[in-house]
Amino acid sequence: MNLAIAFLTVVLPVIPGPPVDIAGSAECPEVYEIVTSISVPILPQVVRPFFEGRLHDLRSGSMRTFETGRRTTGWPNDGADHCLMLDAATGWVEHDARLAAVRGFPRNEKEAKKLFRQKGRRDGGRLPWAVTDHHELLTTAFRDRDADAIVREAAILIHLAADAAQPFNTTVNRNGSMSGNLHWSTEEPTDPNRAHGTVGYRCQCPLIERCREQLGFEVRVWPGRFRRVSDPFATVMDVMVGAYADLEAILAVDRDLTSRFRIVDAESFLRVSAVYYDELAAKVASTIESHLEAGGLLAANLIGSAWLNAGSPPPERFTTGAQSNTVKTEVSGTDADYVGSRNSKVFHRGSCAHVKRISPENLVKFPTIESAESAGRRRCKACLPNVEK
Repeated sequence: MNLAIAFLTVVLPVIPGPPVDIAGSAECPEVYEIVTSISVPILPQVVRPFFEGRLHDLRSGSMRTFETGRRTTGWPNDGADHCLMLDAATGWVEHDARLAAVRGFPRNEKEAKKLFRQKGRRDGGRLPWAVTDHHELLTTAFRDRDADAIVREAAILIHLAADAAQPFNTTVNRNGSMSGNLHWSTEEPTDPNRAHGTVGYRCQCPLIERCREQLGFEVRVWPGRFRRVSDPFATVMDVMVGAYADLEAILAVDRDLTSRFRIVDAESFLRVSAVYYDELAAKVASTIESHLEAGGLLAANLIGSAWLNAGSPPPERFTTGAQSNTVKTEVSGTDADYVGSRNSKVFHRGSCAHVKRISPENLVKFPTIESAESAGRRRCKACLPNVEK
């Protein structure tokens, strides 16, 4: 059996199909397994054994999206949390012009939403802000020494870090239609060729399955690779811009192969899929692998930084099932504290009656009204009728 046939018959059947669709972009479970295994060895030495002991929970947690084939309770609340259309301002113009616009994408979520509205992008994404939210929640979990909350929030950060490193989570051109890449759909949702009809799936999911075997859940770890994150938003954006920079080359490979093999629909794809994926892997797999590694490094840096920000609590003092003190410390004092729910776009004074309904794991704190509004929150009509107290 030659290599091309082996790849089609052995690798493709183990890929879930169709994959879970988050904000129009295919997600594959293998991504989060790989990124979890990359991230843990990079963590600071003191806290690393705790996560090594909970590795199964961490992997399972990072893949919770796939337990029922849809998003599950306790996860980032909508598909927009998993992507960011960095090129929304320009459309599909010349590459250097797009990349310049991508690098200048707004830091302020309110400005980003305004941009998306102007360009007719209803769900343009909020992934860096979602990471910022969960980084703060993980810091709180470390501070409270709540082992279960630590694993839960670390798993979510792994998932989001992996999403940030995948090129097709950074663009409006998800199916390749804007760049002339072939895409198709079928009427039958169970059609095994349906998932292969988008360039985002073709250039990520099957290749990631191959990268999984290449990596073998091992990672090239060097001493001192961990770096403390002072600005989670900027750090995530750096990874996403890096992923976007490789998008053009990936799309070009797919266009060349579909043209060379005369693929025009699902039927013609099926006839040459083995050699298509073999050549695609030869040209693109190393790029995809580098982004998986970038996602793992990002996740490790975010998790380790949250632990440091919490005061580096000793893992032996983490308590399973501990009750979070977040609500008591953040909402029992003064109106100077402003809080919101991770699952809402509203923010409140700390003393607002509505705050009592927010679960500890969903609570997000803002030091000022301005910081809450910069994060895209609107004022509660009950407790914040105007700026004055």
